[in-house]
Amino acid sequence: MMSPLDAVAWALVAGWAYATAETYLFALRRGRRAVLRSATRARAAVIACTAAALALTAALAVLSPSRFLAAAPLIVLPSAAALWWSLPPLGGLLRVLRADPWGPSDPPIRRRGAEPRLTVPAQAACACALTAIPLSAERPVAVIVGYGLTGAVVGGLARYARHRHTVLERVRAGVLRRAVAPAPQEEHPRRRLRRLTRPAS
Repeated sequence: MMSPLDAVAWALVAGWAYATAETYLFALRRGRRAVLRSATRARAAVIACTAAALALTAALAVLSPSRFLAAAPLIVLPSAAALWWSLPPLGGLLRVLRADPWGPSDPPIRRRGAEPRLTVPAQAACACALTAIPLSAERPVAVIVGYGLTGAVVGGLARYARHRHTVLERVRAGVLRRAVAPAPQEEHPRRRLRRLTRPAS
């Protein structure tokens, strides 16, 4: 049976997953109203998940010290990073969108929505919270493996976010062009006639 601490931990993972989806979809929204709604929901989710992470950490410190020692860094640090890095760009994006909420989602909005400091912290917090659920200081090998896998996942997310942002920058600047396969050259009529009239060997 799932304990209350595990239920809160899974709720935290679900909250960060929701914030991840909202921040990731910024660059894909067509209208400014849709981006405004996503930014508002993402900002609320980041604040709520950070508060829930602090509450869960305090509960672990009281009820399960062994889990607190192993899982607290994976819960608190990514949440603090999301609060520190994601809220300022979210606030700036909301101010721009509220000043002119109608119309299409123009390239500057899409570019700002794909910034790594806006998208990566929520993704990293979700991955770290998921890893922190089964960890306990009584199993040091599992703790080492969990931290190693989490570091690799977060590094991959950051690298992909930078690549995504760079692609949007290059598309906006007109540097990135689509590769088109060359059309097959048409055979000259005389060469085609000689080939058709050539006796079979």
